[in-house]
Amino acid sequence: RNRNGKKPIHVRRVSCGSLIEERSDEVNNRTAFGHWEIDTIVGKKESSSVLLSLDERLMRKRHLVKISSRSSDAVRLGLEKIAELYGDSFETVFKTVTSDFADLGSYLPKSTQVYYAHPYSSYERGTNEKQNSLVRRFFPKGKSFENITDEQVAFVEHWINNLPRKIFNYHCSVFVFHNVLFDIAI
Repeated sequence: RNRNGKKPIHVRRVSCGSLIEERSDEVNNRTAFGHWEIDTIVGKKESSSVLLSLDERLMRKRHLVKISSRSSDAVRLGLEKIAELYGDSFETVFKTVTSDFADLGSYLPKSTQVYYAHPYSSYERGTNEKQNSLVRRFFPKGKSFENITDEQVAFVEHWINNLPRKIFNYHCSVFVFHNVLFDIAI
């Protein structure tokens, strides 16, 4: 404690990434593909299982993975599941990730730039927060994620990704996302 009787404020050091203020205009303005936001969705407080959510900022493509807890190891395992889906193209698809997890950069490829949002500033990951609200239609706050199956999580992910969006002329995110992936592969 300092002289005023207050606890000192500890500034979090960013070891494996940059602060969100350093993001390029390309990422901030959603003009390029491959920039993601990540977060966890917590169910019932006593429950340890959570959902790991990743959203591509431009295409609004969403990944949902049920993980055992909010720990670093559980998040790493969730990211490994997603990396398996993309195989060798993971580094092409995941150029940057914006997070508020302290050590996310330590288990992503070196080519993936990590930007850290400020704590309690959910507006800095707006796409992710909006899509999390869609998940709450199926899994309301206070519902335990312990008994939710991977099939239920996959259904919600599929529903969100196949939702027609005005921004894409009423095409769905997954359609637009796969068209961009196809263009990259050619």
